[in-house]
Amino acid sequence: MTDMALPLNHHYEVLQENSPAVWYERSCAVTGETLRAGAPVVVCDNAPGQDPISEEGWRTVNACPHCGQLARPAAVYVPPVWGGSVTPPIVSSPPTIPPPSPARGSPLLLGALAALLLLAGAVAVAAFTFSRRTAERDPEPPTATVAVVQVTATPAAATAAPTAPAAPTATVEMLPSPTLALVKTAAPTPAPLPSPTPPSPATVAEPGITALSLVNPGAGYLFELRDGATVDLSEVGANYLTIVADVNGPVGSVTFFVDGERHCRGATCVENAPPYYMHGDASGDPYSDWDWSTMLGAHTISAVACTGPDATGRCYPALEIDLTVTP
Repeated sequence: MTDMALPLNHHYEVLQENSPAVWYERSCAVTGETLRAGAPVVVCDNAPGQDPISEEGWRTVNACPHCGQLARPAAVYVPPVWGGSVTPPIVSSPPTIPPPSPARGSPLLLGALAALLLLAGAVAVAAFTFSRRTAERDPEPPTATVAVVQVTATPAAATAAPTAPAAPTATVEMLPSPTLALVKTAAPTPAPLPSPTPPSPATVAEPGITALSLVNPGAGYLFELRDGATVDLSEVGANYLTIVADVNGPVGSVTFFVDGERHCRGATCVENAPPYYMHGDASGDPYSDWDWSTMLGAHTISAVACTGPDATGRCYPALEIDLTVTP
């Protein structure tokens, strides 16, 4: 292998029995064959510890597979002494290149001239485009010129001889022409739009009793009872009435009171299912045995809603109204 030049930081080596590549049964980095003792190899000093390259593998590569250096550097081996039988190579003189024909011109000069022409054309086009856009954006106001011509006729002088009348002469006087100029007016400024008023938030009813309404069991709903209301039995046209409570939120039971005392129908003093009638109901139909003619005068009606049955759980604030019953 000494007939080949190696790149920098590479050396020849003949593997021994105790060489690491033989001891660990390593393979050639190019051919993959197992390296054995006595095999000449090339070792890359730029990548210590890498697999050596066998002589056959090194002759087939163009560059070291470990560091990338060329396997055969561009250096010419010159023997120190030319032998008697060795003839030095004859170096021929370089060929003479004829100068370019003056008629054809230099390609570089022609290319430079063409580039200058293209640059000048581009500058001219850009200047024309800029002036045209400027004229379109801010044109000069047109000026209208009116020529006024004043003609004065002079009659011919009278003569004694009957000669042909002289042709009248005309005097033309050029008066200064008025100049009309267009005046640009600024666009009117639009009035500012009024700011929109945000909608007011919707009122959310509190949980519990929201209203108490008077009901005729035979005719149905009559009207909502407000604080200070008057129930005229003759106007209503019935003596047997009841009250229904409107609720909001989770309600499990409603308890009614008359003048602070719990109102009961028999043993039932709490309504545990809607509709919540003050005098009870049968499957949603209110009972019609509460005679209001026995309640003439002023009274206080109140109702309390609770989240659980039989007035258990959380109880909401009571709704209380004052009313007067008249015959």
